[in-house]
Amino acid sequence: MKLEVYRRELKQYTINTEIKNILFIASEIAKKYNKEVYLVGGQVRDIMLGNESSDVDFVAVENAMDFLEKLYERIGGEKRYYKNFLSGSIELKNGINIDVTTARKEIYENPGALPIVFKGSLSEDVKRRDFTINCLLVDIKKLPDLEILDFVGGIRDLNNKKIRILHEKSFIDDPTRMIRAVRFAYKLGFEIEEDTKKLLFDSVEKGYIRFVSEDRIFREIVKIFLSNKKYIGIRILYEYRLFQNTFLSDYIDEKIIEYFRIIDDELPLICELYNITIESMQVINLLVLFHNIGSNYLLGLFDKLNIPKKIRKIIVSIKNNYKYVNNLINKDKISTVTIYKIIDLVNIEGLIYFAITNFDNNIFIKKLIEYSEIYNNMKLFVSGENIKKYDLKPGPIYKRIKDELIFNIIAKKAYTEKEQLEILNDIIKKNKRWYNDGDN
Repeated sequence: MKLEVYRRELKQYTINTEIKNILFIASEIAKKYNKEVYLVGGQVRDIMLGNESSDVDFVAVENAMDFLEKLYERIGGEKRYYKNFLSGSIELKNGINIDVTTARKEIYENPGALPIVFKGSLSEDVKRRDFTINCLLVDIKKLPDLEILDFVGGIRDLNNKKIRILHEKSFIDDPTRMIRAVRFAYKLGFEIEEDTKKLLFDSVEKGYIRFVSEDRIFREIVKIFLSNKKYIGIRILYEYRLFQNTFLSDYIDEKIIEYFRIIDDELPLICELYNITIESMQVINLLVLFHNIGSNYLLGLFDKLNIPKKIRKIIVSIKNNYKYVNNLINKDKISTVTIYKIIDLVNIEGLIYFAITNFDNNIFIKKLIEYSEIYNNMKLFVSGENIKKYDLKPGPIYKRIKDELIFNIIAKKAYTEKEQLEILNDIIKKNKRWYNDGDN
């Protein structure tokens, strides 16, 4: 590898203020303690491209943990060590994640296995990385001057918009790089370089990805969900047959890809109307990804994929109520009360998921949009305790009262506690004999 050195000024580039502060603090530490530390990876790439990134990666030629400790003393956060990988991290409350590694070399004993790690030189550390555009280094002691070290033609590939692996065994060593190649290509608007693409297809044919654990594959797919172009990413993975030989092998089809297109192209208005959070959107993405998977197989997958219990509960609830909710949606007469019932049964994530899978049902989508005002304004103040005050014993009658109450609250847009209690009182008065003589 021939080292090329490029010199720029940091002020040429637009960098997030919080990231810039971290870089200058790191630079002060490196200068004070004479440490050979470099900014590396995606942050350098994104600085050059003018993109924002919340990840900061440093590589130290000697003891990275000492540098990490000194950085932690200055900026705080949550600190972790990964001794087997000669690395550590700091996670800040503002969402910025800092990784610090000792320069290392890696040996892969088998395709898809985690590497055996040894201390190494700076050039050896570069060789272990995935793509040339992620191999650029910045000597942080030189800041505010930006001295960029390029061992592998990363600047060339940035300029030519190419995704290129470093050696022909790259996809064999770590088959998840095939998924990353696709993600970087569509995320950055780059092309996968021809030789790299040939090696990718060859690795797909030979099925190397089957040696990778389900959770590692899953983590790479979840990163695709963070993009507003997830449909493109999922479609390319499907066309390149990258789901083949994975836990999703039999479950991704044209229908699933169309659902992701709806999420990207059709759903933003509905998500805005319902104030869908990033966290809820991730649950919705998972619901679509798992759409074709039966409950029994899915329950076995949850542990392998390390799905949080809260998300498992939502997914299982929706799977269990799928037919019932679909029948509600596809009745001849659907009302805004139906939308309330769906949210009550399967949460807001479930409602949006059913909007995706029933997007051709114009009546349902229209009612869903109409209901958004009610959803954002309505809070149910009346409970079973209020009904008890009318000397009605708990039983099926409570549900009948609640259903009528909800219908009237929605119809009359009764958003205050006073209005809702008045409606409850009217319902009881008008139907007192029926309630007393009914199935109480």
